[in-house]
Amino acid sequence: MNRIKYLLGWVLAKLFPKKVDEVYNNFTIPNNCDNNLNIHIVERLIRFYLASKMKKQECKISGELEAVHKSFWSKSETYFYNTKDRTEEVHIPAYKDIVQGLSSLLVDKNIQTVCEFGPGDGNWLNYLSQQWEVVKEFIGIEISQSQVERNNRKYQHLTFIKSDLIEWTETNATDHTLYHTCGGVLEYLSETSVKRLIKTLKNQAKGSIIFFIEPLYGNYDINKDTASEIIGHEHSYTHNYVHLLEIEGIEVISHEERAAMGHRMLIVLAYNDG
Repeated sequence: MNRIKYLLGWVLAKLFPKKVDEVYNNFTIPNNCDNNLNIHIVERLIRFYLASKMKKQECKISGELEAVHKSFWSKSETYFYNTKDRTEEVHIPAYKDIVQGLSSLLVDKNIQTVCEFGPGDGNWLNYLSQQWEVVKEFIGIEISQSQVERNNRKYQHLTFIKSDLIEWTETNATDHTLYHTCGGVLEYLSETSVKRLIKTLKNQAKGSIIFFIEPLYGNYDINKDTASEIIGHEHSYTHNYVHLLEIEGIEVISHEERAAMGHRMLIVLAYNDG
């Protein structure tokens, strides 16, 4: 079946080159669909073909899939506006108990800064700042320049920086910091990039906490699947964060799965004792 879909997508891509450009520009989450991704069959097949091609060529063209996801999120203001209630409606109900339970750990590990990768509209980082008053500084690393400007105007007690999260971490990682993602950020990075990020945290962020909340797609099982896979309607990556942290020598304190946003979410808490 997948081979047939691939061939049909290939034919349609040849017939409709303008549609191919349109798909590339909105590859991650198309503008012309609802939350269930009810995409026209032509676009769906072209999208499947492009994702399959990028997966096949991943070793030859490293980062192509990652690049199209990055392009989408760099101009994602409409998406953030359409999901502006997500913190209140999804994240707080799903993770409130974990956030509150971390307060004593932050004190115990002398955490001075919280850094969220991919804060989007900044609402979740603001919520964390209200819950974790012991922390001095809250920073959000966001790839969308316009969103960063909007967040800095709205939340002047927080700091939002426009940057690639890996490049920023390699230059600015500090000790005694909590590094965090919520709802799916690292899923848009390749396995190579995630390994690079974790290695940087291991080497440059001593005494720091790593707190990732990322989706698991399909039947991916972190108890037996170790290699990252491209799965799901967004053709993003499912990574085994527990495995990737452990092989780098970072202690995984706990991990669990919870249902949120219609997905299985993997919640990983780790500590880098250096």
